[in-house]
Amino acid sequence: MKVKYSFLIFLFVLLFNLLSCHKNNSPLENNNEKLPPSGVNLILNPSFEFDGEQSLKYWHVEDWPEIYFSDDTPPGGGNWSIFLHAQWAGPLPTSPSYYVPLSPGRHIVKFSFYGKSKTIPGAAYLILKTGKTREEITLNMVTDSIWTEYTSIDTLDIQEGDSLFVLLHGGNTEVADGITYFDLVDLELMISD
Repeated sequence: MKVKYSFLIFLFVLLFNLLSCHKNNSPLENNNEKLPPSGVNLILNPSFEFDGEQSLKYWHVEDWPEIYFSDDTPPGGGNWSIFLHAQWAGPLPTSPSYYVPLSPGRHIVKFSFYGKSKTIPGAAYLILKTGKTREEITLNMVTDSIWTEYTSIDTLDIQEGDSLFVLLHGGNTEVADGITYFDLVDLELMISD
């Protein structure tokens, strides 16, 4: 019963945060612009740094003090990564999210990032918002204790007004402490129709 209650709280908080996220932080200024060529990362701050300093610029976070920076990075990860503690109440408000508008049509996207976890696995999500409905497109659980690249390829059928989000989460727990690290977050269009 306790697990069901925690899961319901997690879903409620996740959906609430995504309803409030709508700031455009992507290279796609709006749904009417030309799509970038394949291979271009749609995440403007994939390594959580700006001008060589630690930064959450372009990421939406409600509770900034709960996001921690680390100089522990994967190969090619620059100077900084972030880590999130596992929490009992679900992924928000301490989970960074990134809004990626895409024009209507069919898109094949490649979502990848580097991550590692201690004790409790965290996760990275791709979530599609359609009206008031949220659909989990991808859930990549971060289970390895060393820096590992996690990758998924998904086909999206985007309708007018849909929104795509990347969401990073430190995991769920009510007892043990867990930490999940993230770096080099990448979302690329592979094919668009």
